[in-house]
Amino acid sequence: LGAVLYFFNRREKITGRLTAGLITLFLLASFCIEALDLFWHAGQFPVWYPYRFSYLFSFWCIWLAARTLQPDFRIKWPA
Repeated sequence: LGAVLYFFNRREKITGRLTAGLITLFLLASFCIEALDLFWHAGQFPVWYPYRFSYLFSFWCIWLAARTLQPDFRIKWPA
């Protein structure tokens, strides 16, 4: 939830949010598109665990959430 709120946080610059969105889309696409999966495995099909890079996605989501959920963070509902 915190990672999703990052994209609605107006304290972050729009360029930073767009860049984070592109990185997030690339990581999510890596789970679905075989060519990107091969990219993560140096061009070879993985033998055991095909998504060895999934810890990077977990770290990325935790990092985005940590940037958003600061002590002074407040959710402002549109009026």
